[in-house]
Amino acid sequence: MTAFIGRKRLMSTLYIQGHCLVQCCDQDLCNVGCNQTSLTVTSAPIQTPHPSPTKDTSSQVTATTPNIKIPTKPSTTLSTDVPTTSGCGDRLESYQTSCYIFSHREMSFDSAKAFCAHQRAYLVRVDTAGENMFLTNKIKLLNKGWVQYWLGINVSGGVWYYTGTNVTSTFAEWAPHEPDGKHTLDGDDNIANCAVMSPYVGFKWRDEGCSPYEMAETICEMRNPSLP
Repeated sequence: MTAFIGRKRLMSTLYIQGHCLVQCCDQDLCNVGCNQTSLTVTSAPIQTPHPSPTKDTSSQVTATTPNIKIPTKPSTTLSTDVPTTSGCGDRLESYQTSCYIFSHREMSFDSAKAFCAHQRAYLVRVDTAGENMFLTNKIKLLNKGWVQYWLGINVSGGVWYYTGTNVTSTFAEWAPHEPDGKHTLDGDDNIANCAVMSPYVGFKWRDEGCSPYEMAETICEMRNPSLP
């Protein structure tokens, strides 16, 4: 701090932790007491700092929040244009009183029976022309190419029965010259006592061998569980 005595310059310090540290013209004034000196000390005028200029914000561009579109959760309401499989679940197809499971892989006839049994179902039993047309249309929509599908019928003594039963099949959609007793899939037998829906004959039926080496995809059928 700079102070003045008359015209003489006084270099002075302040009290620091109770100690008087004052010098005047190279004289220690602490001996006569900092407050007992007859010298009149006048403090130099304290210069007030100039206030910082106010920032002009009139020309500033006000920031605006960008118009961000928040995605909304899509509606889970089913459109009336989408077919549903009421009572059969999302993964099954339905027709009248039945539900259907498509295996989407080829397997032997015995494996097909086991696959359906695991689904608590049975190899498809086509009873009517309407059911046959329904399954034919579904197979065409799958667009699997030259894939055949096992049917749940077997022949014994010239009579076709539903697989695993003694109930005679009541409907058939055989291709011309079928059944002919000859297998057409890869196999090591000459017996055709099973049947398939085949794209080779316009998805009509043909008899086929039941050898473990002969493969086709599977359609399982079960009663619609929502029905009494």
